[in-house]
Amino acid sequence: MANNQVVISRIQNRRGRRENLPQPLLPGELALTSDTEQAWIGGDGDLAVPAVRVYQDKNISNAQTILDTGIVEAIFDGQFGATEFATLVTDLTTSPVPSLTLVAGDIKYDDTFRGEILSITIDAGGAGYTPGDAITAISSSGSGFVGEVATVDGGNGITGITITNGGQNYTVANTSFTVAGGAGADLQVYDGDIHGTTVLIAARSNVNANNTVANIGTALTNVTPAVAAMLVSSGAYPGTIDTGTGVLSVDNQTEAANLATLMNRVNGDTPGEVTGIAHTDLNIEMTGGTNAGATTIPYELGYYFEGIVLTANDQKSMFLFTQTVVFASGANSRAYTNIPATASQVYDLQKNGISFGSVTFGIGANVGTVTIGSSTTFNAGDRLEVFGPAAPDGTLDEVAITLTGALDV
Repeated sequence: MANNQVVISRIQNRRGRRENLPQPLLPGELALTSDTEQAWIGGDGDLAVPAVRVYQDKNISNAQTILDTGIVEAIFDGQFGATEFATLVTDLTTSPVPSLTLVAGDIKYDDTFRGEILSITIDAGGAGYTPGDAITAISSSGSGFVGEVATVDGGNGITGITITNGGQNYTVANTSFTVAGGAGADLQVYDGDIHGTTVLIAARSNVNANNTVANIGTALTNVTPAVAAMLVSSGAYPGTIDTGTGVLSVDNQTEAANLATLMNRVNGDTPGEVTGIAHTDLNIEMTGGTNAGATTIPYELGYYFEGIVLTANDQKSMFLFTQTVVFASGANSRAYTNIPATASQVYDLQKNGISFGSVTFGIGANVGTVTIGSSTTFNAGDRLEVFGPAAPDGTLDEVAITLTGALDV
């Protein structure tokens, strides 16, 4: 009879210092940060809130300083892709203008198509327009655009446009515009008008004094001409970390992971710092350490109002919270109406009787814009009230509003 063999194997998970924790772990992947005695599990990017969180035992102002002076955001138009990124990395890591010492790990690519309208090309100005006339973007995929006529010529043709909110998910192929007021205007978006991708770069001036935001900006304009031509803008990353929660809301999970990685990279050589400064909500802490249990869970609050508003500032709804929920200023909230307004209509969002945000529907627009003035926290017992427009137009009807927040657990 054959002998039975017994094989004993040891299965080990990822382990190392907290500053080297992957951003993000794969969904369901386990990790141990041995220096802080914390266990982690990779979250699902489709479910987690896209955010960068500062570790509770770190200084939020230090993290904000890194964003302001140590991370470069370079915005490229819709033509920029993986091939152009490879060229960009080669150019930046060998750039003599100025004398940078960037390496590939300092440069991160967000290949998510954002579709923000950065500019509008005026192919024909038309006639009879006045400054302030609303511009509406029509698209099967995009939403959130807010713009208006800025300047006109003597024949009242459009010569300038102001974009208040570029929106997201617009494409060249399916975007057109209507303008209130005059007639004959032809407004279009082309590849250079729409934000396609973002490249984030660690300006590690603590490694090389030349690696500054300004010098990297100069180097970006001196890369291969075809790539440089796709560059829309560059500069210090514009995000703000909420000092109450230590959270920076971002557009998507790729950006969150890249920002956290680069912030830790910039911070890694700071004297006295050995454990990093930020992580993403994709990496869920299971137990232990100084930041035990710090994560967020998506939370949505939806309203639907049927019936034309006839009374000014009419209270439409009230919601009472039973647990702590945070609505961030950059959250991806939504509003829609089946029957558009004939005049601009604004719903007021209030916390315990004090306004903290609004929902605006432009003339003839189905999609509304949700604006949260600053990150607002609702605790158990707080109430969120929605009030109708101060000057009802007598037309707007069948309104849906969904506010996106996060449970603070």
